[in-house]
Amino acid sequence: MDKEKIHANNEEQEIDLLELGRKLWAKRRFITRYTIYGFVAGVIISLSIPKEYTTSILMTPETSDAKNNMGGMAGLASLAGINIGGSGDMGITEDIYPQIIESTPFLMEFYGMPVTTSDEEPQTYTLSEYLGEEQKTAWWNHILRVPGAIIKLIKGNTETSDKDTVDLFNITPKQEAFVFSLAHRLSATKDKTSGLYTLTAEMQDPLVSAVVADSLLVKLQRYMAEYKTGKVKQDLDYNIKLYEDAQAEYNMAEDELSLAMDRNRNILSEGLKSRIERLKNERDLKYDIYRQAAQQVALLRFKLQENTPIATIIEPSKVPLRATSPKKTLITLAITFLSFIVAAGIVLLKDIFSGSLKHDTETKDIE
Repeated sequence: MDKEKIHANNEEQEIDLLELGRKLWAKRRFITRYTIYGFVAGVIISLSIPKEYTTSILMTPETSDAKNNMGGMAGLASLAGINIGGSGDMGITEDIYPQIIESTPFLMEFYGMPVTTSDEEPQTYTLSEYLGEEQKTAWWNHILRVPGAIIKLIKGNTETSDKDTVDLFNITPKQEAFVFSLAHRLSATKDKTSGLYTLTAEMQDPLVSAVVADSLLVKLQRYMAEYKTGKVKQDLDYNIKLYEDAQAEYNMAEDELSLAMDRNRNILSEGLKSRIERLKNERDLKYDIYRQAAQQVALLRFKLQENTPIATIIEPSKVPLRATSPKKTLITLAITFLSFIVAAGIVLLKDIFSGSLKHDTETKDIE
């Protein structure tokens, strides 16, 4: 009995599908016409979107264990009587690359960077001028901006003039727009399997894309170096000053002792012996301070070298030869298929709606 029901349901489903196919086939001209409209619209839209060029840099940051890195240095330092303790790691890893790239201070470093286009007649702009004034946009964006322009015209121009200087505490609307635009054009992604990082820059000009990507790498390495070595550099500068002061005081004590011994070489008074002994003790004390300061400076220089990140560039920046977007074929096919679905849906909805009206009319006639 159950097998008969299943067989009946399958036959009913096949009949419904055949009926659905006949309805669509009957309206094939309507569906074909709107599918062609969709194809034409897809071509127009794909051709209206400006080309974008992407430059990628493949790199691997230095991630080896600090203790292993310092093994050779520790052996050399021990010969000089210097004990290197902890690694001095500042606790910051390359996982913060994306956060650095999205930060306002980092992005504003690109604000006045000069870039040159790859046109037949190359033009040089600052990156802020290039992104703010030289970017192409699709025609419908100009239409969408008309209401806002009309509102501004009615209200009057209330915008303050943009400053040329960069004040991170109080950035201008123009600078804020620059940060927003550039943040969406730069990225850093990590391959979890290999640990490699890919830095990308996307621009409408291939040469500008390559220059910005290369600058992204340089600035990012410098930022990481500052993050990891900032505290060590401060300590090193302070200890170098202490070292220089200790060296000067030791030299003065040595000179004072030598002068006292030369002037009183043939005098054997107990008072003189006591003074010379005191000068020797002061000299020895200042020498100990001087030696400890020298060791501390050497230690901090080892730590500075240890904490300075070194990235290995696997694939450097180069000018892209082909645009990476828009995907014209994909856009055209997607809009064409969507038009086909919409046209078929209209046909079926009309049939369902007309069938429902017909059923209601027949019901009223029977009553």
